Amino acid sequence: MNQEWHYEEGMSAVDFLLANNPTEFQLQLLNLGRRFHWDENDPGFAVPLVVCRIDRVLDVYPEKIRREMEEITQRLEGRWKRMEVALNEAAARGTQAGERANDYLAEAQAVFELGIARAQDVLADERQAMALAMAQEREHMQKLLTREREEATRQIMAIAEQQKRLLEAHTKDLTEQAVVANQKRMDQQVKQIVKGVRMKHFWETIAVAMLAAMSILVVGWSAGLFLGRQPQLASQLELLSQHAGIQQQETGWLLEKANRAECFYGIKSQSDPQCQ
Repeated sequence: MNQEWHYEEGMSAVDFLLANNPTEFQLQLLNLGRRFHWDENDPGFAVPLVVCRIDRVLDVYPEKIRREMEEITQRLEGRWKRMEVALNEAAARGTQAGERANDYLAEAQAVFELGIARAQDVLADERQAMALAMAQEREHMQKLLTREREEATRQIMAIAEQQKRLLEAHTKDLTEQAVVANQKRMDQQVKQIVKGVRMKHFWETIAVAMLAAMSILVVGWSAGLFLGRQPQLASQLELLSQHAGIQQQETGWLLEKANRAECFYGIKSQSDPQCQ
């Protein structure tokens, strides 16, 4: 048999709901509410108690509870519909965004692939141009070094020929001068000897003989004079030899420079003994 509840003035909502429960149960529930800092008259604290006694509440407030439940259901349905619409719209926006993102990615990938293709073409053109330029530069340097080597060879040959002609001419001049001078002296002495032999006087003959002896001495002196001039000729020959040595050294440096350039520009292989 259901017992009617009567609200008394000064009673809290908890006291009213727990009026027919044991005191120990009321204290446990009160301590639990205070532990969570709930007011005794807060409906949020009273709802669990009401649920526990839903049959009594339905008996006392059947129509009110039905209306509240319908209102709550309607509000929940409306909220759910709004949430569903919002979720559908968000999903649609996400789908559209995903499609746009896919389109953007496809466009970006196409642009990236096109850029890579263009970059590869540009690099290929640059490599080809660099290879052509290096080949032309190498050919130019090879021609230049060949011309320099030929020019150096011509200069060396011209210098050697000039020095040879100078040496031969100088030697010839000195030799001819010495021979002519000695020939003149010998002719003069022979004439004197012949003239002396024709004389009849003894002392004149002796004098002529002494003169012949003196002529022999003169010839010896002339030969000595010629030999005395030989150091001057040797000195001049030494100067010419030194000049030729300097020209040969400069030519050697020029050839060494050309050889280094050929090794540096790859005209000669690095394994070539002259490039070591």
